[in-house]
Amino acid sequence: SVRTDPGGIPPGKAWRTREAPPPQCKERKHFSNEPRWCRKSEAYKPDRAHFCRVLRRPVLRMDHHCPWLGNTIGFNNHKFFYLFLLYTSSACTLLGISVLDLLVKATLPALSTFLLIGAEGLTFLLSVILVPFFIFHTWLLVRNMTTIEFCEMMRSRDG
Repeated sequence: SVRTDPGGIPPGKAWRTREAPPPQCKERKHFSNEPRWCRKSEAYKPDRAHFCRVLRRPVLRMDHHCPWLGNTIGFNNHKFFYLFLLYTSSACTLLGISVLDLLVKATLPALSTFLLIGAEGLTFLLSVILVPFFIFHTWLLVRNMTTIEFCEMMRSRDG
């Protein structure tokens, strides 16, 4: 997901002609009921697209900009981001279980035990952060939502 383009406005003049929105634009502005026009990129936004300040362009089905990956998570790379979360949270959890098992069952020198306790603490900290993040993104995926859409839903609920 680091090197994969997140997706954007389809190429072609149809998306960039101000007077004639493309027929694929179904999503409308809340207040004026007009098709969503992006002033920054001078083009119509496809459904579920949002403008990314970091990339300085609209991203199709934008989830968020991930500073750890250095890329925006969107339509084209969301699968890779989700798999990254799955693999890292699984690896941290398995490593934590293995190190804990080793500490309980083996008699090791003091320095090795000290280093393994430090590694266990770091692994536990990473697991505490990654596993809930993975569960949240699984919840979003099951509901076909992005993080931005979730935040918009929560904001509209709070009124």
